[in-house]
Amino acid sequence: MSVPFRSLALLSVMIPAGAPALAQSGSETSVTLTVAPTFVQFSGFAGGFGAAVAQLRITRTFTDDAGGEIAAFAVIPSGGARAEPECLQGTVCFSLATPSMLNGVVASVYRFLGESGFRAALGGGGVKAVGGDGPGASSSLAGLFGLDWEPRGASRFRPTFGVRLVVFAESLYGARQLVLPGVGIAF
Repeated sequence: MSVPFRSLALLSVMIPAGAPALAQSGSETSVTLTVAPTFVQFSGFAGGFGAAVAQLRITRTFTDDAGGEIAAFAVIPSGGARAEPECLQGTVCFSLATPSMLNGVVASVYRFLGESGFRAALGGGGVKAVGGDGPGASSSLAGLFGLDWEPRGASRFRPTFGVRLVVFAESLYGARQLVLPGVGIAF
């Protein structure tokens, strides 16, 4: 099991453990599923590709205006590139290939921006590239900034729209950041 998914499993177990103490302050836990198209830029040899992104978020409100969130995401590029640079005798040879998927887990805190349903999130976590080939890192720590909208209220199923920017501490096959738009439903 990869490190990001171990973190998600550990944190999802911890959320219900604190639920009785948080329930006294009007806390609520919700799950959000989103999907959207995006774009991935592998600078250097590959360039950019359209991609699909799916996100699963578990959100816990702590007060009327703030809360925390654990999110797992997967980004699947619509294409890829492979290169085998010319290998000179006596040097180390390698091939380059873009990953078939980038996935990660991030934890963040959020705050509502007034009564409109808009909220801003700030956090961090880890990202892993799956299926790439070449020198350099295949996983990295990452920071997150997000802005989304979800109607405030007691409705069990709520539409949600948002975008998150995930910035990597290290380049993953030329990718330094991901833009994760999301359109989905919270329940």
